[in-house]
Amino acid sequence: VPGPITERLRPRMKQTAIRLWWIYAGLTTLLFSLLWGSGMGPFDAINHAFATLATGGFSTQNSSVGAYNSTQIDIIITIFMLLAGINFSLYHLVLQGRVKDVFRDTEFRIYLGIYLFVTAVIAISIIDLHGGDVANALRKSAFQTASIQTTTGFGTDDFEQYPAISRILLFMLMFIGGSAGSTAGGIKVGRVMIILKAAFRELRQSLRPQEVRVLRVGNKVVPEDTLRSIAGFLTLFFLTYAIATVSVAALGVDAETSGSAVVASLANIGPGFGGVGPTDNYAELPYMVKSILTLCMLLGRLELMTLLAFLMPGA
Repeated sequence: VPGPITERLRPRMKQTAIRLWWIYAGLTTLLFSLLWGSGMGPFDAINHAFATLATGGFSTQNSSVGAYNSTQIDIIITIFMLLAGINFSLYHLVLQGRVKDVFRDTEFRIYLGIYLFVTAVIAISIIDLHGGDVANALRKSAFQTASIQTTTGFGTDDFEQYPAISRILLFMLMFIGGSAGSTAGGIKVGRVMIILKAAFRELRQSLRPQEVRVLRVGNKVVPEDTLRSIAGFLTLFFLTYAIATVSVAALGVDAETSGSAVVASLANIGPGFGGVGPTDNYAELPYMVKSILTLCMLLGRLELMTLLAFLMPGA
């Protein structure tokens, strides 16, 4: 279970695993049925269902999901990408009939808030690119934002043609990723939320040094060891990003491609900007660059700490 917050899961590992398998299998089956019923062939439908729930993003089409040019398919996959980016422990609450508790979850609200805000900004900024068609701009924005935020990597639009503000927002989403305990990659909303709360706590502490404040997420106190773990993870993440980006650039790759290819690999997204944009691929990159990005993909999928700890001398 990637991410720092796992206490909502059932305490017994076997029961947790079985429950998660049923949830995952149920969502995959439902998505397959909806895609098949929307005009996809059964082979395409099952592949896209697997790639969506796993936030893997591989499509059976060269033009990804955009090849189907279907509003219905876009909407269905957008919804399920967002579902895949939610902390799976929240589905336990849904099965228990505690739906209100899901909407009280701080990370869940921030996750949806980020998605809605970025979708709205991008939609407004690309209306002219889509001939003034507001509905189409919103459809493209909603899909691409969900695809990048959940690190799925599907495409229906060339977001490299978007205005600068939209490309910057998408680049920032590549780092954040989905919720803790989801199949998405990236730093995770939960970690970002906690580290920002810790930063503001330190700011208040500097103004009022006599105060003792505990760090809370919702009604729960965040232990100091969890905070240290998150700080260590973020340090390693950005250090890895910096070293890998400089290494890729040193091998002759331009700055935009280097920076986006590394974060797209660390967060397991796929498409980035520049030479690895949504209409390009990694085929033309030098072999040494591909080797660095391969290591970044492994580090990102294993949440950095696991593989780095294994590689440390004396581990």
